[in-house]
Amino acid sequence: MSEIRTQSGDAGEDLLSKKHYLGRMSGSDLYVATAGVCHGVITHPGQKGSAGTTTGSRATMQVEGPARVIAGDTISQFDKVTSDANGKAVVATMGDAVIGICLEEDGLTADEYGLFLIDQGLGNFAELTDGEIAIPLDGGIKDGTPAFTYTMAAGVPLLVRTAGAGPDSWWKQVPTPNRSSTSRGVKATSLVVTYEVETEAADDVQFELGKATLVANGDSTYTKIAGGSTDADYDEDNNTAAERGAIGTRTATITVGTPAYLAANESYVFRFYTDDTTGNNAVTKVHNAKIAYSETPI
Repeated sequence: MSEIRTQSGDAGEDLLSKKHYLGRMSGSDLYVATAGVCHGVITHPGQKGSAGTTTGSRATMQVEGPARVIAGDTISQFDKVTSDANGKAVVATMGDAVIGICLEEDGLTADEYGLFLIDQGLGNFAELTDGEIAIPLDGGIKDGTPAFTYTMAAGVPLLVRTAGAGPDSWWKQVPTPNRSSTSRGVKATSLVVTYEVETEAADDVQFELGKATLVANGDSTYTKIAGGSTDADYDEDNNTAAERGAIGTRTATITVGTPAYLAANESYVFRFYTDDTTGNNAVTKVHNAKIAYSETPI
């Protein structure tokens, strides 16, 4: 356990019944915490004066170390917490000031008191937005006639779709850690693919990010998240079939319109699609592919 540190101030309101409630400082005065804004736990509410309140007397708040706190709702062990509007501990959500971590093995329900590790240094509960997952280009599954080969060129791995009319696709399930808890884990925000078309232009080249869900009977369902034939999901230089099918090497960014966290039994799936019905001679290649994602700390 960390050491106990406290901070004192004049009670800015009556704290007589607020021991073990979360508190906040405003200037040199100590108040009951408000929703999402808290600095510690009230451990000494001050001395009751002639008016029957503690207002104006010296009060103390614990700002670090283990402390008893009253819960405002259901809290599980190791949940990060903040304050509700009444100064009670609740599970922190995006943007809240995190004041502690629940240490109760069985968790707590509303108005129960329990042990928390208080630490002002936990900061705000926030998404991390710079995550990337490299998509492995070997071991996928194809549909259609043209062959797909995984090769190395000058030390760079390439997924090559040989010439053929199509349309056809190459599918790859992407190993992704996820959480079953609400608003936790990984949330894809875009798909970024560097690709090449050579020999002749293709009618269209598409990249798709989808989600596979394992259902109760062991089967899986597939839902497209972004890309594919939805031109509006692509960046400006790749948002038409003619642009994507043109000869050359370029990078496409496919934006996920409504990012959502993966839930239990869900994983990402990458699809590489080529249609060369007109010419039959286009060779298409994927140099690399990645999923950009946001992550909420577990």
